[in-house]
This record gives sequence, structure tokens and C-alpha cells, in this order.
Amino acid sequence: MKRKSKKGAEFTISTLIVIILAIVLLVVIVLGFTAGWSNMWSRIVGFISPANVDTIKQSCDFACSTNAKYDWCEKTRSVTWQDAEGKKQPPISITCKAWAESSLTQFSTKPESCSNINCNV
Repeated sequence: MKRKSKKGAEFTISTLIVIILAIVLLVVIVLGFTAGWSNMWSRIVGFISPANVDTIKQSCDFACSTNAKYDWCEKTRSVTWQDAEGKKQPPISITCKAWAESSLTQFSTKPESCSNINCNV
């Protein structure tokens, strides 16, 4: 019985994994430069943790407690959420001030109004 020579290039699983990771990294870099890094980051975060209502509320409360006028009055946040059935809903872009003063009923919580920051000045 004649054995075949194994002198040719061997294609292992580790090589395949490295190639796949390199392709994923290349796609992320291309998307980052074409769509913008902040836009891409918000999509990644939204994909990883779709319900960020509590996180955004905490950042709004922190902005109020530290008198961060820009963060409270002007910085738009993309609030992603899930309905009662657990289905992901489209994000709502809103400032902390607008969210605190709104009558949005789909969220179980919202930031308290911030009396120590005057957005009109």
C-alpha cells in the first residue's frame, strides 16, 4: 500500500478561524469609516443590550446631579426598548430634558425633572 505524501499545504481549523476573524475585522473597519464610528458603536451596543432605558435614565440623572447642562439639555440619546411581549421597538432619539418633561407611556421609568439646570440660558 502506497502512502500519499503530506508535503502540501495543510488547511487547519485554526487557519479558518483566523481568516474568518480577519474578514469580520475588515468589515467592522470599513463600516466604521463609512457609516461613522459613533453610529456604528450605537448599533453594536443596541445589538448587544437592546433594552437600555435604565442605562440612559441613569446617565440623565447623573447629568442633572453634576450640572452638566449640555448633557441634560442638548445631547440626544437613542433610547432602545422592548415592549411588554419582549419585542424590540425602534429607538427614540430624545434629550434628557425632553424625556423628563414628556408623557411617554411606553417606559416604566424616566428621569426626574432637573430644576438646577436652566436650558433656556
